[in-house]
Amino acid sequence: MSVGKQSEASVSCAQTNAGVRISYTDDFAAAHPVRSASVRQIEGILNFEGDDAERTGYFLPGSATLVVTAGEAQYEQELTLEARKLYLIEIDDTPEPTSGRLSVSITVSTDVTEEQVQILFPSGRIDYLETMGAATVSTATQVAKFTGWSYAEAEYAGAGVTVSAQNPSSAYVGASGGNNLTFNSSGAYFTISGLNASLASSAPVLQFGCANSEQGYKPGELTVSVSDGGGTFTPLIIGDDARPANKRWAQITLSDGIPHAKNLIVRFESRAAGYQIDDIALTTAD
Repeated sequence: MSVGKQSEASVSCAQTNAGVRISYTDDFAAAHPVRSASVRQIEGILNFEGDDAERTGYFLPGSATLVVTAGEAQYEQELTLEARKLYLIEIDDTPEPTSGRLSVSITVSTDVTEEQVQILFPSGRIDYLETMGAATVSTATQVAKFTGWSYAEAEYAGAGVTVSAQNPSSAYVGASGGNNLTFNSSGAYFTISGLNASLASSAPVLQFGCANSEQGYKPGELTVSVSDGGGTFTPLIIGDDARPANKRWAQITLSDGIPHAKNLIVRFESRAAGYQIDDIALTTAD
């Protein structure tokens, strides 16, 4: 190149990052007027909200985390971004859950060829029910050896508690009869873990049928406590029993103090022998 002379030059540019654009279905937007999304990488985070809700963001290729917030619920989805691709992400609600399941599972459908990604936001409903199985046991079975649970995705543990068909549950709405849990001594306990209540759209509600050999329930003799991931257990407040003296089974409902935990653990502990429980349900309040 000479001084004072013009020379033609050409410059070519190639995009080396990945683009992300986020949208919501009309149904999702109507159901969740307060909503936002962000994409997080180790280098930083980019928010898609307000005037920037429909922006196209650009990120380094590699791992990223999509964070979707709707009301008080928050969901994270891991993504792998490739260079020179624009990812069109559409967010929708999960269909209504099937009764008897804890419906906080995530369905993600991706079509990398078209670079279109659909994220199904959890419904926020919880519908967990444990009836101690459909097949009636012939002899009392220790919790650790029992394999016929109604909800196999949860984890069950205990000591001094057996699955038994004696004195089957009755006299309350939804009583399943058949098997129940019997606490055979003071200090006997039963725990349920692996319940994901983190995306519950409203306060979780715990219900269970309860009976004891003395036809009455004393709050101090059968306690229920909850933990977020196995740390400190917080006791739930249970009111005095008001059932008639001739009614051994009744349903107890607890709606205060249950956390929106990703690994909710529920613990039942007996301080007297002879207590039975059945039809343990965790749902979201209407």
